Amino acid sequence: MDAFNKLLPGQTLSSSGHPRLDYAAVAELAFPFMLNSAVQAVLNATDAWFVGRLSPAATSAMGAVYWPVLVFILLFGGVGLGTMLFLRWRSGAWRRVVLR
Repeated sequence: MDAFNKLLPGQTLSSSGHPRLDYAAVAELAFPFMLNSAVQAVLNATDAWFVGRLSPAATSAMGAVYWPVLVFILLFGGVGLGTMLFLRWRSGAWRRVVLR
């Protein structure tokens, strides 16, 4: 197997044949995440502005609810990921494939 098949996303071969970081590919891979973060920041600021117009107590309530909601998202996301992995493992357990 040659070195080209072992390259990771965002890597390219240098003129000497060694893998190096391809900055254009990394920027292309990172751009959707940067755009998502920017849109999320604008939405969060808009929510805070609208709720802040109601009352200071509403803004405090919005901040107080953040951590429990985050815990539930992480908890259910972790359980869902573990369940998915277990089910995929069980569905492929009957197949005897030799990996080379």
